[in-house]
Amino acid sequence: MVLAAYTAEVVRAGIEAIPRGQFEAAQALGLPFIIVLRKVVLPQALRIVIPPTTSNFILAIKETSLASTVATPDLLKNGARLAALNANPTPLLGGAALSTLLWHWCGSSAFWRSERARSTKDSHFDAVVSSSSPR
Repeated sequence: MVLAAYTAEVVRAGIEAIPRGQFEAAQALGLPFIIVLRKVVLPQALRIVIPPTTSNFILAIKETSLASTVATPDLLKNGARLAALNANPTPLLGGAALSTLLWHWCGSSAFWRSERARSTKDSHFDAVVSSSSPR
C-alpha cells in the first residue's frame, strides 16, 4: 500500500515537472486534453519517472516479506537438505547463493542498461539541440 502511494507521488511529480509551456503549446494547436496528455506530456514525464520507479521496484523485490520469508529461505533449506543427503554442502549451498545473486544481478543490470540507454539518448538530443540553436 505504501509503495503504491509512493509510486503515485513519483508519477504526479513527473507530470508536474513538465513545463507549463508544453501544455499551452499543445492546446494552442487545438489538441484535446487526452491527446495532450498521451502524446505530449506523458512521454516526457515517463523519462523523469523511470529512475525512481526502477529504484522502487528493486526495493520492493528485495524487501517484500513474501520473497524474504519464502523464496530465499526455501531455496537455502532445500540446498541444506540436499547437502545433508550428499554430505558435501559446498556445491549445493554455493549454487543456491549464486542463483539468488544471479536474480538480483540480472534485474539490476537490466535497469542499469535501460537507464544508460536513456541517458545516451538524452545526451545525443542535447547535442543536437545545442548545435542547432542560433549563436
